[in-house]
Amino acid sequence: MKKLVLLLVACSISFVSCKEKKDNSTFKGVISAYLVYTDETVPAEEATVYLHNGTAEAYIKSTVAKADGSYSFTEVPDGEYQISAKWKDTKYSARPSDYYARTASIAVSGEQEEKVDITVKEK
Repeated sequence: MKKLVLLLVACSISFVSCKEKKDNSTFKGVISAYLVYTDETVPAEEATVYLHNGTAEAYIKSTVAKADGSYSFTEVPDGEYQISAKWKDTKYSARPSDYYARTASIAVSGEQEEKVDITVKEK
């Protein structure tokens, strides 16, 4: 019986020590749009926001900005990333316009929280 208990304790310890570290870094911020024709900046409601691994064109995560332009990516592994955002103005202009922006590279590690605000501009 003692051998069985010791074996179970040993298995439990090895399982806990081998458990993979959870990715806890977060990107969050606000997407805004600069409207050239009115010279104002407005929240880019429902902008599509992309998280890119390094400088790659393909994205690894995406999300949609809320009404106030806020967005977040959670559980991001350690590494170097870029964030891009696309928005179509169908609210402020008579003709729909496409807006775009992409950040420079941002490195994260551990349980880091990175605030990244982006202003998209008309293409």
